Amino acid sequence: MILEGVNLDFSYGETPALKGVSVTIGGGVTAVIGPNASGKSTLLRCLCGLLRPRGKALLDGVDVARLKAPELARRVSYLSQGFWPQAFLTVFEFVLLGRLHQLSWRVSAVDVDCVNRLLREFGIADLASRRITEVSGGQAQMAAIAQALAREPQVLLLDEPTSNLDMKHQFETGELLRALAGSRGISVVVALHDLNLAARFADVVYVLNDGRVHSSGSPAETLTAEMIASVYGVSARIGFGDDGRPEVIPLRVAQPDATR
Repeated sequence: MILEGVNLDFSYGETPALKGVSVTIGGGVTAVIGPNASGKSTLLRCLCGLLRPRGKALLDGVDVARLKAPELARRVSYLSQGFWPQAFLTVFEFVLLGRLHQLSWRVSAVDVDCVNRLLREFGIADLASRRITEVSGGQAQMAAIAQALAREPQVLLLDEPTSNLDMKHQFETGELLRALAGSRGISVVVALHDLNLAARFADVVYVLNDGRVHSSGSPAETLTAEMIASVYGVSARIGFGDDGRPEVIPLRVAQPDATR
């Protein structure tokens, strides 16, 4: 499965958000990083068909704008930033909603098994009978990701999925998403602010800045001191772990170039 954005342009009124952005996603975990208002959320919404940009979003060569809503929902699952469920449902029922496109009037044993497996994988099985409105923000976030996976999509798009999680659960979520991408063969696309999460868990990184792709490649190729100074305005030192993955150590706000 290949998901592509081809020369995507999108504006909110007179304000451009994407300016000729092209991306290619084909398996594993792809991180989309960049400062605020760089276009990360807009890109994900264009890729899943929620926004209609100029240019094309293609799923295996087919324009997502031409796919019928049930077909697109089955193949591509999207979780928005700041998602906060308000439904009067248990955690189990909330995750079960992710199977909605497959449910008939009766819930099958396959549906129940799928939900129970996801609750165990995300470490929230003990919350199955709790109201979704009664659990913590981090627990609700984990349930929301489980709901997105309950559709068994080919592509999973997550906008800041670790924003409500503590450090331990951020790392557990990253490890789980990597494992799921490998075991299920799905493509996971994650918009992130945390550069070290991107460094640790992504196979490919796209750096957005001012609505354009600044750079792309492996974490080691993209997460450089030069990029961080240029895009984020921060001086940083880049270390490398035993696995060869970079670690970003911010030092100070970068000084402007006096020659300009």
